[in-house]
Amino acid sequence: MKQLIFMRHAKANVDSMDGTDFARELAQKGEIEAQLMVEKLLKTNYKPTQIIASPAARTKKTASYFVDAFSLSNQQHSFEFGMYNAEFEDLLEIINQVDDKVETLMMVGHNPSMHIIVAYLSNKFLPKMPTAGIVIVKFKEKTWKNIKNGTGEIVWSLDPKGGPLV
Repeated sequence: MKQLIFMRHAKANVDSMDGTDFARELAQKGEIEAQLMVEKLLKTNYKPTQIIASPAARTKKTASYFVDAFSLSNQQHSFEFGMYNAEFEDLLEIINQVDDKVETLMMVGHNPSMHIIVAYLSNKFLPKMPTAGIVIVKFKEKTWKNIKNGTGEIVWSLDPKGGPLV
């Protein structure tokens, strides 16, 4: 049984030092949100064994809180350029290539692709995916290659303000 933890990056600054979207850092509020969501996830039975994140500054920093909290090695987390400005199909391709030894994968990315991939995999409308929002989707499949439209079920979600997303 495979589990996917989807997270949208925490709140970012509007601008970056070099003026690019890619370099936007977490805002102070985002740092607080990320720490809060780590604490919330630690209280569940959902523990990522692999984290894949977009290499944008805000997603890298958000993911780093979870890498540290779950004591993941360098081999257990990576940055995938294909997640930046991704379509949901790009995310699905990344998911389908994950090593089957991984049982619980966490992806830290951007909207709208995070919002859309959750809806695609679960066939459940997600009203929103706020910054630092987390949605966990469980699959009966034993291999990541079989993850596709409608094969997942949303089992847990949380908005950083404390309420569920679905």
